[in-house]
Amino acid sequence: MSITILDGGMGQELLRRGHRGSQGLWSAQALIDAPDVVADVHRSYIDVGARVITTNTYSTVPSYLGKAGMADRYVELASLAARIARDVANAASVPVKVAGSVPPLDESYRFDLVPADAVALPIYASLVRALDPYVDLFLCETMSCIREARNAASAACEVAQGRKPVWVSWTLAEEPGAGLRSGESIAEAVRALEHLPIDAFLFNCTTPAAIEWGIAELRPLTSKAIGGCCGIGPDYIRALSAHLAKTTQ
Repeated sequence: MSITILDGGMGQELLRRGHRGSQGLWSAQALIDAPDVVADVHRSYIDVGARVITTNTYSTVPSYLGKAGMADRYVELASLAARIARDVANAASVPVKVAGSVPPLDESYRFDLVPADAVALPIYASLVRALDPYVDLFLCETMSCIREARNAASAACEVAQGRKPVWVSWTLAEEPGAGLRSGESIAEAVRALEHLPIDAFLFNCTTPAAIEWGIAELRPLTSKAIGGCCGIGPDYIRALSAHLAKTTQ
């Protein structure tokens, strides 16, 4: 069994460093005002043991950017975020992969706000194409329901064409055992993506107890790589790296 450590949250680290998104732009604001700080956050995760860093594209989607009248800049800003991550990874002294974040297109956790397929698929396709030149894999993250995951993953797989891995990460209900945020079961979610060449299934942005339950539920359902995280920061990554170094010796 091999273990890969991913990075933690970008948005909270930007807040900790004093960069607050204005006009609802959240982490996308830093791409405009302080791209060097975005790069520093990526480097900080690598320095403490992360070997996969995630592009700062969680809020480079039309719904967020539209709050500042910049909805039409989502491809431009997604490309910028991916270039920043690629440059940091290339400059690292250890091998580091870049995961292209393919996020919800509306508010996180709100399965009831997932756009219609006819609206979502073209946006996802444009976003994934913008990321493609710079990333090593695509991470469809914080997927709150089956339809949201299917739309994001379908676009990623269509662009990847087997050249790059596609990972899907769901967000679970806070109560362990309650399935996705939508109430759909993990088994249903896995079955719904069986027709797609997904390389890993993960969970994120929910309680550790729910993730622990989810991984136990997921393990017998797939032979693909599995995992989970809870929006952790560099200090936790450092401790996790040290723990794994000791336990895998």
